[in-house]
Amino acid sequence: MSQPRPAPAWVTFGLLVFLSLSAMFGGIGLIFGIWGMQLIPRAPLDRIPV
Repeated sequence: MSQPRPAPAWVTFGLLVFLSLSAMFGGIGLIFGIWGMQLIPRAPLDRIPV
């Protein structure tokens, strides 16, 4: 019989799932510009010499 996993393993797994889902939805939001991209001011970005 296998031993049950310790609590820190479940916490780590939960954090990894949360991190992967938030990264996925954040990336989708950046690609498609669906979370208030019109609210970001563009004027300060024009002064950056890149």
